[in-house]
Amino acid sequence: MRINKLLGIGLIATLGLISCGQRKLAETDLKKLYIPSIVSNTDLGIELQLRGRIIKVQPSRISFSDIDNSNNFRDQSHEFEYVFVDDEYGDMSLLIYPYSKGILERGATIRYRAMIPPKISSLAFIKTYVSPNIQIPETSVINIEADGIIVPGGISYR
Repeated sequence: MRINKLLGIGLIATLGLISCGQRKLAETDLKKLYIPSIVSNTDLGIELQLRGRIIKVQPSRISFSDIDNSNNFRDQSHEFEYVFVDDEYGDMSLLIYPYSKGILERGATIRYRAMIPPKISSLAFIKTYVSPNIQIPETSVINIEADGIIVPGGISYR
């Protein structure tokens, strides 16, 4: 959450600098600032470390239809975990563990990759954590929202 606040401050400062000049904010400048509603990239941010307490683990799944070589649809699902963390500063973070795993609710140090903006498309998630060769109809793509994705082996309990 702090990363998002810092980015918001940076965006406001950038807009302030643009508007301090003699010209008005051009339409091309607005297009540069536009963030698409479906996040298609799989480029996650830098690896960060979070110390705190895991207060809730919520199992979830992505259901999707894969198109096979014969152009037939196959229904599949991929399980993952939402992990709610109350950090040592009292801030709440929502992270994703990309696979199904028994995660304990207790104190931990967590390594994760931040997502900016704090969401990833289901297509990018599936291609990254299930298979890069999966073909999914664009009509079934949704956003998965979280502050970051926990790296494999990234939870150390205290």
